[in-house]
Amino acid sequence: MRRPDDMEHDSPDDGRGDWSEKREGPSTKVIVAIVIAVVLLLFVLQNGHRTQLSFLFLDGFYPLWTVIVVGAVLGFAAGWLLCAARARRRLRRAGER
Repeated sequence: MRRPDDMEHDSPDDGRGDWSEKREGPSTKVIVAIVIAVVLLLFVLQNGHRTQLSFLFLDGFYPLWTVIVVGAVLGFAAGWLLCAARARRRLRRAGER
């Protein structure tokens, strides 16, 4: 049986018992994403010189930071698309059960 003084500190029962903690603050994923963004920003700021680029129709000298940012954006987009496809596949499999 629960005591009345326990009730004011508890969250609604979610099936994990009375000992479960509520996390406060940013999640680990948010912290890692911020650290990666800061490291990428520092990397971009330290590589401002021009470099030669030959890729498909892009042939010439470009600032290195643009190449880094474009590569980072393409990598993020590819990861996001793969994650979305995996989530759709999981939902489809869960619906079949």
